[in-house]
Amino acid sequence: MKKIFTIFTLLGALMLSSCGKEEPFYSEVVELAGEWKVTVDQVDASGNVIGENLVGTIDLLTYNTVANTNEMWLDDLKNFWSTKIKVSVDVQNSTFTCNGYTDEYLKGTEYEYQATITDGKINYDGTKSPLGHVVDEIVFTIQFSDAPGEYYRFHGYRRTGFDQGAD
Repeated sequence: MKKIFTIFTLLGALMLSSCGKEEPFYSEVVELAGEWKVTVDQVDASGNVIGENLVGTIDLLTYNTVANTNEMWLDDLKNFWSTKIKVSVDVQNSTFTCNGYTDEYLKGTEYEYQATITDGKINYDGTKSPLGHVVDEIVFTIQFSDAPGEYYRFHGYRRTGFDQGAD
């Protein structure tokens, strides 16, 4: 009985000593990463809206790359142009751009194209969700090489996580 008690005591001590606190991993772009609800407008070269809300509200993701540098993925989850592109990020100014990045979803196919993003910005507490919560805003203009002369402005808000239908 004494041996069993000793074994359990040692196992318990070993388990408690292995419960060290680990520091959480934060990517370089953690402040810009998120799930977004966006709408897409067609704009002219000057940024004037010529077609509003082309596809309704769609989901968009921004997240870190494997390299964990000043780049992030921008992914429309195939909801608009099947766009998954890597953008350069200025974390301090909350801006992002890309110049002629080939879309990951279509790389190597006959439909391959390149995307250019300008005016990419995340404005913290910059807008309100449909239910009135103050949330972060995302906005950028994108041009696709397979549609020269056409520009699209994505704009929307960071998903709040509230399970109330619209957020």
